[in-house]
Amino acid sequence: MKKENNGIRDLHMEVQYAMLEHIVKQIFKETMIEVLAEVRKHENRERPLLTIAQIAKKFQVTKTTVHNWKTRGLIVGHKLGKNRYYTEDEVKDALLRYGWDSRLKDQY
Repeated sequence: MKKENNGIRDLHMEVQYAMLEHIVKQIFKETMIEVLAEVRKHENRERPLLTIAQIAKKFQVTKTTVHNWKTRGLIVGHKLGKNRYYTEDEVKDALLRYGWDSRLKDQY
């Protein structure tokens, strides 16, 4: 009797594992579809999307400064998967709104 219970328990665990595997694959598939849709949407833009490192280099600030801008909500960006990207125009507009116009005039 105990042997039968172990067999049923093992079968039950296999079914649960298969269901969990299916759910994880479905979530991954849906996430990838969303990411690809966002990428395609942004591929058609005239301005490329920039990473935090690219923004830091372009505006001659540290990556920590750019992270602080993001944390304070100065720049929002576009989420693609687990990463976030920004347009140069978005960053310029945010900096102008918050008083960095003299720094931008020097660079452009």
